[in-house]
Amino acid sequence: MLVLLVVTVVGARRVPSRWYVGFRLLLLAVACHLLVAGWHFWEHYNLRDPLVPHLLLAILKGVMLAAVVTATPTTTTSISIWSGDHSHGRTEPRPPSQGADRGFRNV
Repeated sequence: MLVLLVVTVVGARRVPSRWYVGFRLLLLAVACHLLVAGWHFWEHYNLRDPLVPHLLLAILKGVMLAAVVTATPTTTTSISIWSGDHSHGRTEPRPPSQGADRGFRNV
């Protein structure tokens, strides 16, 4: 869960605004899941049946799945941020001197 929380926070800061909803929903669901998981553990520790935490954990897992689907790019133009192409829609080629002297490949 901690890894998912860190990835969500980093992702919410770096993605285009059209995916903020998915990442923020995921961040909220993960934070709530951590709290409910603690409550769930406490109830089991005290030998009580954690019916409400079980229900909330199941709902939060569904919310996290929906958030991941919402935050996933679905069009070919939006795949560029995931594939390393950071040209942001630029179609004209870069001049060969730009970056060539530093050993970077010309994209």
